[in-house]
Amino acid sequence: MTHNHFRKIKSCLEAINKIQLQVDDNQTFTSENKVKVDYKHTIIDLDDYSLIISGSAEQHYKQHHSTEKIFLFISLYDSENNEMFLNKKQHTQVRELVKIKTAV
Repeated sequence: MTHNHFRKIKSCLEAINKIQLQVDDNQTFTSENKVKVDYKHTIIDLDDYSLIISGSAEQHYKQHHSTEKIFLFISLYDSENNEMFLNKKQHTQVRELVKIKTAV
């Protein structure tokens, strides 16, 4: 992906206030020490691109603390539905923006 494409995608993501992930109610699991929530595929329109996010979140409870793990799958497509591949640095930047915008 070119630097110009990435800069446009990044600015579109920064312009979004909040990303609301859709919870898959059929895949929610709760036990005494663990809660697991699966997220449905969520498509975010970024002008000429589409960002697709899905994944899960787990929260584990112990006596004095809890831990949370979030697993998100991020795919990026252009206007012709061709998958665009991010390099490691670009992927990290998109992942951090998505993490802030979802506030899961």
